[in-house]
Parts: sequence; structure tokens; C-alpha cells
Amino acid sequence: MEEIRDVLLTWRLSMIEQTLQLIQAENLTIFHLQNIEEPEVNDLVTTLPLKGKIEFKAGLANWRKENKTEASNLRVQEEFNEPLEKILEKSVKGMNLLKATDRPLNTGQQRDLTWLISHSFTMKGRLLKKSDGEFYAEEISKLFPHEDQGIYYRVVNGRPQGKLYNRVKNGFNKEEKNSQIEDVTCDAEQAVEALIPIVQMETDPVEMSKLHIWLKHHKGPWEKVKENWAQTHELRRRHVTEMDSEMVYLEWPLLKHSMAPSLIEIDFAKMYPGKEEQLLGKWELAVPKILGVLETDLKDQNCRCLLENIRKNSADTNADEINSWIIRALHGILLPSHIPVHNKKRFKPTIADSQKTLHLELKNMADLKDQVENIKKFAVEKRLKVQPFVVSTSTQFGVYFNDIYFMSDSFLCAVDLCFKIFFVLNLKYPPQCIKVWRFLQYYFYEIKDEEDPATLALIARINFN
Repeated sequence: MEEIRDVLLTWRLSMIEQTLQLIQAENLTIFHLQNIEEPEVNDLVTTLPLKGKIEFKAGLANWRKENKTEASNLRVQEEFNEPLEKILEKSVKGMNLLKATDRPLNTGQQRDLTWLISHSFTMKGRLLKKSDGEFYAEEISKLFPHEDQGIYYRVVNGRPQGKLYNRVKNGFNKEEKNSQIEDVTCDAEQAVEALIPIVQMETDPVEMSKLHIWLKHHKGPWEKVKENWAQTHELRRRHVTEMDSEMVYLEWPLLKHSMAPSLIEIDFAKMYPGKEEQLLGKWELAVPKILGVLETDLKDQNCRCLLENIRKNSADTNADEINSWIIRALHGILLPSHIPVHNKKRFKPTIADSQKTLHLELKNMADLKDQVENIKKFAVEKRLKVQPFVVSTSTQFGVYFNDIYFMSDSFLCAVDLCFKIFFVLNLKYPPQCIKVWRFLQYYFYEIKDEEDPATLALIARINFN
């Protein structure tokens, strides 16, 4: 407030104390005075007599005109040098970090700390500069005395290094908004990390920040939601590659909305233009070829029973059930591999494990809660993550993830949505059924990453047919 008082004194206001009280009541800073607009000025001084209003507006206008450069510097300083503790107090992750000031941070906590600092700048449309990296490295050492300041910022042979510097180096600003953004996350989910396209900032960072805030506080009108969602795609891509799902949902709560599948579609189309309809568009022509390979190569008896059901009941059975049988039969060729768990132990999933990890069949939706609890217990026991999976009854289809159930129009639509969730949210395929998901990824969506011999062999067989 002393800084603002000094500014107001130069305006020669006759009602400086009353004006200062109004500014203090709204918790305004130099930054706010530099950017306040006419309607907001009227709201601020509404209780002042006419003389006070005129003096304030004249003083504000002259100050902005005569001290534009100085005010801009004050704004940047005010905006950037926010105390670290205040930054951490704004989020769940930050509050958890404040509970760990008495001990060294682990790798995940160091990542969260670095991201939260960088994110506080991104939300204002800007990222850290080198001087800020140095400032916050010192802040970290004060707040977390067990942390080595050099981990976050240091200079070696005249070259800056460290976690914060890496984020500085890969930052963006208005003048460079069309430059390519390099993802600097050191431990993002590896299954699809290599497939994330390098994004270009098409939307002004400041405008994107405003749209992001709007999306956090509005659920409609839905057409406006989708429009703003498309314009904030680049910012969301950075978020999903730099933080865990808990924080993603905090930043983008509409992902929990019942109509979130349409938002997933928007992001996937941005990531892979022209590939949105690949599964649905190619499925019908691919089915005879897939069935031909299954007929000759499938050895598992239970999976062969599925083929028998298709042959006998294709005329009387709906397409959704037949399509689900085909997907389930694929697990009999793309057999699950051993999975490392803990203490150098491994376990070998069965074909049934692989099938239900991708697609959970229920007699009725009332069973979903109990089945999910069983899945979570198994994941805890094996130290695995519960990832998105398809859910169906005889009449309902959908996708379950993170305690949210999204309905779909058909079984194939549910598989399509589930696949896109993996990519849009940067998630790993479950190891039990990773080969089947990779087959769908390679063959239908034509998105290639690391080669999987079993998947490539199946595709070769299908193409040969």
C-alpha cells in the first residue's frame, strides 16, 4: 500500500485517504491500476464525491501516459515476484509441498514445485525469465532448507542450468508465440509421450489465460464452451504433459462434465487431424480380414468359442455384441506378457485379465461400483494404475475413468472414446492389454510409435489376407 500511496501523492488528490481506503478494500496493486478499465474505475470511486472522482480519473490518466514504461516495470515486478509460499498456498499440490519443508523433496515433489512456479506465470500469459529462475531458486532454498539451490538454478562455465532454467529455456511469450514448444517434462507418461505433436501457439497467451479462467467457472452455453476449449488446446497440452491427473482435473473441471466426450474429440482432432473417424470408418472393411486371421491363428479355446458365436449368431445378434466378441478374441492372439510388479517380482496376466482390463462386461450397471472396487484393489496389490476402460451391458456402452462414467452410442464408439482419452490425457495403456490397444492404434488410427513385434506380425497377416 505504501507504493500506491506514493503514486497517489503525485496525483495531488484532495481526498487521498478516502481513495486509498477504497483501493485497499479491493486489495488492488500497481498492476491493477495500470490495467483497470473505465467501468471498473467507476465502480471503484462510486462512493467518492464528484470532485474526488474527477481528480482520481485525471490523475490515473496522466500517470498512465507519463509513466507508461515505469508502470510497466512495476507491473512486471508485482506480477512475477510473488512469494513462493503464496504460490503454493493456491493449490492442493502446493499445500502438500508446504507440509514437507522439514525434509528433502523427492523427485515427484521437485517436479511439482518447479511446475507450480512456472504455471503461476503461464496463467498470466508469460513464463519465467532467467532472473526469475534465480529469484525462485533462492526462494526455494529459504522455504525448503534441505533442498540444494543448484538443482533448480546454477551457472556452470558461464551457462545456466537446472530445473527452473529448463523451463525458462522452453518458455514462450507474445513475440515468440508461433515458435515450437519443447516439452521438458522428465517423467511424463511414456506410452504416448513420443506421439504428442509439437504444438504451436495459435492463440495469444494472455487471451488463452482468460479463456482458461472462463472455462474453469462456466458450464455453458455448450457451443461457447467448445469454442473456448478449442482455443485453449495448446495450454491444456502443456498441462497434461507436466502434471498428474489430479491437477489436470483441477485446472480443467469440465473434463468431469457429462458432455466431456465432445471436448475429448476436439483435443484429439487438434492432435491428429483427419484421424478422428479412423476406427469407425475402417472397421467394417477390416472385420472380414481380422476374422480370417483369427480363424487360422487363434488357439485359446475360450476365444475360439467367441468365433463360433459369431459364425452361428451373426444374423440374429446385434452389431455391438459381435464387435465386442471380435475385440475380445484379439486378446487370444495378442497375448499379455509378464509384468514387473515389486521386489523384482513379475506376474503373468491371463487372457481373461487382458480382456477385462480393456472391456468390462456387466449384467447390469448396478454392478459397476463393486466391480470397480475389485479393480482398484487388484491395482493396489500389483502396484498398477487404473486406466480408462470400456464398460458395457447388453444395452448400454460407455467408458469409465477416474470415478467418472461417460455413456456412448455403441460399443465401437466407446472403444473409440476410450482410445482418445489415453492420448488426450497422456496416459499409459494398461500393461495387461497393451498389445491390443497398440494394434488398434497402429492398424486403424495409423499412429506409430515404438514397434511391437506381435502387433506388427498381426497387421502383416491381416494385410496379406
